[in-house]
Amino acid sequence: MNKNKNLNQYINRSVLVSAGFSKTLPEVTDRLRLSNVSVIKEMTYLGAKEKLKGKEIVSLGVGLPFYPAPDFVHNHVVKMLSTKKDIDKYTLLTGLPELRNIIANLSEKELKIPVSTDEILITPGSMAALFDSILALINPGDEVILPSPYFSSHGEQIAIAQGIVVPVPMIEDKLRGYRLDIKSIEKAINTNTKAIIIN
Repeated sequence: MNKNKNLNQYINRSVLVSAGFSKTLPEVTDRLRLSNVSVIKEMTYLGAKEKLKGKEIVSLGVGLPFYPAPDFVHNHVVKMLSTKKDIDKYTLLTGLPELRNIIANLSEKELKIPVSTDEILITPGSMAALFDSILALINPGDEVILPSPYFSSHGEQIAIAQGIVVPVPMIEDKLRGYRLDIKSIEKAINTNTKAIIIN
């Protein structure tokens, strides 16, 4: 009973549920039901539904580039698809060695952080990299400090790992915008703290 009450408090904050779009999936794990689709993704979905009805929608949600990729990128992709015979095969789990080598060199040259190619993992975007890291590091009950306001998906990834989000308000500076409150972050650290995500 108490468990269902806890689940409902998470489910009820969904934009899709409040807009009448919901589906009960009893077969999914509690771990997944304790998370929500990012509100940004929900709003994008609802906007697309309204656009299909003929409404004029201006999305302020997902940060999609409004410009196309440069022609040389398109041309290179077409060239690779038409000339590279193994283009449709799996790569190594960690990613193409050539790409990992380029990243290792850039890390040392531009960031002054020396890393070996074997320390680099290629993922389909930064959110996947962060989620992989959270699943690898966070056990149920571990705390993760998030300076707030934070990107909503970070909190949902922690929830799926059954970690606990510890929001620490940022300092709102009228001249420079938000900045980290280092003293409050230090105070929030305890024996259950496993990570701090700074976005």
